[in-house]
Amino acid sequence: MASHVAWLDTSKDEQRTAREIVALFSQKDSVDELGLGQIRDVLSNELFAGTSVLQTRARYYLFIPWCYQAASRKGKTGMALVAQGEANERRLISAMKNAGLEDTAGLIGSRVGAAIKTLPSTMYWNGMITYDIRQDAPIGSLGSVHEDEQSTEHLDGLPPEWDAWATQHMPDGFPDEVPGGFALTRDEAEWLRDRMLKANGNRVMGKLLTRSEEIPPCAFPWSPEVDLEWSDDDDLGRAYWFSNFMHGSALLYNVLIGQRWNDVKREESDDTDLAARFRMMLDEWEEEFLRTEETLTYSGVDDLLRFVTSKKPNITLRTQTFVREWVDGAQAAARSGRSVMDDADLRQLVRVREQRKGRQSRFNNDKMLDGWEGSGFGQLAYRWGTVRTLVNDIVRGLQNVDA
Repeated sequence: MASHVAWLDTSKDEQRTAREIVALFSQKDSVDELGLGQIRDVLSNELFAGTSVLQTRARYYLFIPWCYQAASRKGKTGMALVAQGEANERRLISAMKNAGLEDTAGLIGSRVGAAIKTLPSTMYWNGMITYDIRQDAPIGSLGSVHEDEQSTEHLDGLPPEWDAWATQHMPDGFPDEVPGGFALTRDEAEWLRDRMLKANGNRVMGKLLTRSEEIPPCAFPWSPEVDLEWSDDDDLGRAYWFSNFMHGSALLYNVLIGQRWNDVKREESDDTDLAARFRMMLDEWEEEFLRTEETLTYSGVDDLLRFVTSKKPNITLRTQTFVREWVDGAQAAARSGRSVMDDADLRQLVRVREQRKGRQSRFNNDKMLDGWEGSGFGQLAYRWGTVRTLVNDIVRGLQNVDA
């Protein structure tokens, strides 16, 4: 039976969260099989406030206000403004596709065009509010501002929905014409950088923007190429340890499910040994991470859990216990020279965690093994691919000689 996520009578924030879950489920190595998503999201938000896995390019933070400003210029208000703004978001897709741009990576709706169901305004909603680009209120419910850049008077006595600078710098012909495509002008890049810095302060996102340097291709925010300093008890340190430790639990999960798949489904395949594939990855994780002196002397799991629960108190005690027992158990196994695969307590810990799904557990239901080739085995990177793109778009804009 195919899995699906549906939403009825939900808020925009709830819809965005559901779509982020769908986006993660579309990547087999990113599926949250062990129920650690709440901790992941707390750490992601602390590192990169306002970001989302749904975001693709930085200039959408201007495209979206422009779509609704263009509707406002036509005299639209209320629901008519919403409808025209959404139509402009769809027109933007065609304009970008037909513009002959060299750089179209990250174009939302590039495949389905105007038939797209989830518009950029939904994908960027939380970021626009976090960065004070718009008010936290339904589109069309607040006011407008004068086109005169020197005036801050509101046309209707209401606070403006959108940031005045953004709406006053909409190019002529938008959305049918998009000068520069995804390339930010220097003024746009400075405006967006300042908005993001205000929200991120001393977070890692703020440090990356302050440096104004392009981030080279790399897998994680703690990669040597990024050259950021961190300690065990700061945001990046907590993210590093949680990602690396819990990667091992995800790999053990895949080994155990792979063994079950071998027992139930292997005769139907080309004799692939899925358990062996993931056991190799688990062995590499132990060799490269778990058995290092730095890992064996790590003692910050309690601090990590105190921190994330201070930000999100509804993280369950069961989840906290799983994380603590995994970290302590993996370290104990390594100190005694055992593989985590050979540790009965660690195998049981992961098995019980998976079995919380009931009939959806691959330990309990053979049908859940259909089509399985591994899931949730990717290491947590905390939206790093999105962050790299956004920061690099801004940095390139800052280097643009044309204001």
